[in-house]
Amino acid sequence: TDALARYDAVLGFDHRTLGVDPLENAEELLAELTRLPAGGIVFDAVCHSRGGLVLRSLIEHLLPASGLDTRFERAVFVGSTNGGTALADRENWHRLIDLYM
Repeated sequence: TDALARYDAVLGFDHRTLGVDPLENAEELLAELTRLPAGGIVFDAVCHSRGGLVLRSLIEHLLPASGLDTRFERAVFVGSTNGGTALADRENWHRLIDLYM
């Protein structure tokens, strides 16, 4: 594929979502990144839905303190809730219930 021709590595990361904080998922992703060959990791990311929160946790919280020689360049967020969701506000829960009742 084009991605395999352009990049040294292409990783897929399937993460647990129920009952797991995105930061915990990001810690698992960081562990995978540490297994890559040393020498400076330059990466782009494509993430979907909750994966965007995992990526942001990785970039904003974990990478700066990790000591890894990394540089993040680009991200494509597909359907990610970067601005949060109105359903997280308990005052809006009735809208979700009304949708299914």
